[in-house]
Amino acid sequence: MKPVNKIVLLSPGKDNLQSGPDSTWLAQLGSNLDLVLKKYTDEKLRIISPQSKEAAELLAGPVFLILLMHGSYLSSGDFMEFLNKAAEESRDNIGKLIRIDTSSEIAENTPELFANAPSIELYDSNEDQAEGQWLGQEATVYWSRLLDLAAEVKSVIEPKTDPDDKVSGNMIYLAQVSADMGRNRNILKRELIEHGFRVVPSTDLKSYKTDLKSQIQRLVDQSQLAVHLLGNAYGESMKELGYSLAEVQIQYITEYLEAIENDPVHAEKDLNRLIWIDPEFNPVDSQQEEFINQLKRNIENLHRTEIIQTPIELFKTLLIRRLRQKDSAVSVADMPEETRGRFVYLIHSPDDQDVAAELAKGLLKGGLNTGMLDYNNNERNLLNDHKAFLQTCAGAVVYYGNSNRPWLQAKVMDLLKAPGMGRTSVLESRQILAGKEDVLEDFSLPNEISLTKESDISSAVNQLLKTLKH
Repeated sequence: MKPVNKIVLLSPGKDNLQSGPDSTWLAQLGSNLDLVLKKYTDEKLRIISPQSKEAAELLAGPVFLILLMHGSYLSSGDFMEFLNKAAEESRDNIGKLIRIDTSSEIAENTPELFANAPSIELYDSNEDQAEGQWLGQEATVYWSRLLDLAAEVKSVIEPKTDPDDKVSGNMIYLAQVSADMGRNRNILKRELIEHGFRVVPSTDLKSYKTDLKSQIQRLVDQSQLAVHLLGNAYGESMKELGYSLAEVQIQYITEYLEAIENDPVHAEKDLNRLIWIDPEFNPVDSQQEEFINQLKRNIENLHRTEIIQTPIELFKTLLIRRLRQKDSAVSVADMPEETRGRFVYLIHSPDDQDVAAELAKGLLKGGLNTGMLDYNNNERNLLNDHKAFLQTCAGAVVYYGNSNRPWLQAKVMDLLKAPGMGRTSVLESRQILAGKEDVLEDFSLPNEISLTKESDISSAVNQLLKTLKH
């Protein structure tokens, strides 16, 4: 994305303000937006219309474009013509695009670039379409929605680039919600952006007709946490799928988490999921009641997922605290000071945990401290633990009991890459202990990694003690 150095509010112009927000409301909006933007930037908001002489010039370079929309504007020929021209000629210059909607109407002929853009609602969605429906600054949610917009501006014009900043570049998947949860989502989104996180999806997911699943799973794949907010309303069912957008996201992310569960240590992202349910849950329809009840019944089968029912303000605090502590919360830090750096990291698959525990006990009796992953714990920190152990151990042993060549190959690569993980000393020993299921007769290993073949645990312990102590 090109650096953004201009913030532009595109309005329809005085000639097209007959039935939408009037010029006084627009001037007030511009003044208020300028006020909240000053928190993040010295760049002054510029308001242009299709008739403005500087319109083309302002859209010619990198720009954060705020598009003011109302149903009545869409009947304006020059306004729609300008939108089409901007979509065609200025697409590459728009570093970020967001709509301010003052009504719920979006014409079918609105260019895709603008129709699919994320939006801030400045109208009362609970009222019928009527004159004066758009919100003024006296409305309760008016300022909070302008702050949401300002937070979006901040995320673009002030991206964090400090490589030592642990939240730099961190992405959070904050699921899109039914109408009754819109305000809570905006509260969380604003808080996350304030703390330096990038929040996705930023585009209305309903606009993806054919590749919705791939779009959701692609965003989740890039995220470190997925968060769902579920209230009392099920929401409108999507015509193509028969489920609400909230439930569809639950389904697709569940499938993704199941797909990476086979080898959680080497999941591409250290990803977990939180599902927040209104603590005063009182469903307004039977579909939502059944959906929530089914989630609770199946929670033990939902990988990396936790259901939380607390007041939203407490949940917000817990969420930020968890994200801030996530990178540092590794179990290697709990090891006694005298043990750190003088232990053997015993690497094993989840299927071999019991045998690996026996090995660890045998090595401990022989005078060697060991560190190993506990797959029975919450999986949030497995990847961090794995990296921390490789960074700090004196040596490493891969126990290979169940036949799984791809898993073993990944661990061999980890042993080879360990010196580049910030270690201050070389690994004194790198070994593989193979059990009876696959003795690796045709498996090629680098010279620096030794192979021990032994299915008897006592004999394996004795062999390892001789090698490791030496």
